[in-house]
Amino acid sequence: MLDVLLEKWNGCTIGLMTVPVRQFEVWESEPDGYLAIVRIDCNGEVLADWHVPRSAAPRISAAEAQRESLEYAIRVLGSDMLTQKEPNG
Repeated sequence: MLDVLLEKWNGCTIGLMTVPVRQFEVWESEPDGYLAIVRIDCNGEVLADWHVPRSAAPRISAAEAQRESLEYAIRVLGSDMLTQKEPNG
C-alpha cells in the first residue's frame, strides 16, 4: 500500500501520494524518478485530483516530488481558482 501525506491549508486537505516511474522496457530496473498525485478536498468536496502531466520530467526523489506538488497546490489554493464559481453565459 502506498503512503499518502496529508497537509491542511486554508481549511482544505491536500493529499499527496508519490509513485515511482520506470521505463517499461526493463521492468526490474530502479525507478527513473517519482511523480506525485495530488487531491484537494474542502468541506467534503473534491476540488482537484491531478498528477503532473506526462510531459513533465519525474522528480529525482519521492520527497522532492511531494514538496514541489505541495507548493503548487498551496499556490492554487491561495489563488482561489478552485473555489471561484464559473461566470454565467
